[in-house]
Amino acid sequence: MSSFFPSSLIVKKVSTTTLGDDKSHNVSNVDIPFYAADMQCQTNAVKLGVAGAMNFILFPNETYWTYNANLKDFQVMNNTATEDGELIVIATVPNQFVEDALKQGFKRWG
Repeated sequence: MSSFFPSSLIVKKVSTTTLGDDKSHNVSNVDIPFYAADMQCQTNAVKLGVAGAMNFILFPNETYWTYNANLKDFQVMNNTATEDGELIVIATVPNQFVEDALKQGFKRWG
């Protein structure tokens, strides 16, 4: 079984409305390793964290960038109780094409 995703990009929407409470929840329930991820706050402010430490506040129209991690390790919750937020995650993930291209190093394409 391949350990690669079919595309080099994934987009994931996490809405705290659907989580049903003001507790922290994982951004993903499955392992999604990534090279780079942009986490964009779309509505009300949310808190981001890892390992239960929810100490980074992301306000509407702000983006948090991070590299070389696993989406399953990230957690999200409302910054203010009952003010539901929405987080959009765009991540570059491993696929066979990306791995082959990275092994070759940076070359001029075209």
